Amino acid sequence: IWLLFTANFTSYERTNFSTVMSKIFLIFSIVFFVMWILTSFGSNLPLLGKLGRLPGDIHFNVSNFSFYFPLGTSILLSILLTVVLRLISRI
Repeated sequence: IWLLFTANFTSYERTNFSTVMSKIFLIFSIVFFVMWILTSFGSNLPLLGKLGRLPGDIHFNVSNFSFYFPLGTSILLSILLTVVLRLISRI
């Protein structure tokens, strides 16, 4: 990474680097905005309100200790993301 900042780029390489970085920043901004919307208003939506309380999610409460492992939710999200990314990669 240090080489990126110390190397002498030509103007085309600097423009290309700036373009790539601005696209990455835009994608991260959109992802964080969608995550904020889902965490703020997701519990009111019928489908998203059930995430985290699916069958298969492990939750223990013992006096001062609480353990939560969303196994069912993780499996469901993994399957959904796999299907979506496979469909996008074929386009």
